[in-house]
Amino acid sequence: MAVTMFDAGRGEITNRDLIARAAYVVVSKIYSVMEAAEQVRARRETRRQLARLSDSMLKDIGLERADVGRQISDLHTPGR
Repeated sequence: MAVTMFDAGRGEITNRDLIARAAYVVVSKIYSVMEAAEQVRARRETRRQLARLSDSMLKDIGLERADVGRQISDLHTPGR
């Protein structure tokens, strides 16, 4: 088994180590789900705000109504 931050330098893996690893994995997964939910909420709010704008206002910021969905996805995609 690979040495991790939980058992570096120790010879045997204890139940405490296993519980710590499991807790770390669970917390990491919960964080990922919460982050994804926040991205969905942010996209929904951005779409709502842009839907309120007139076509001429959208044009002023370089958007057309038909492109709003794609632009929102690009805007809220990590790494873009």
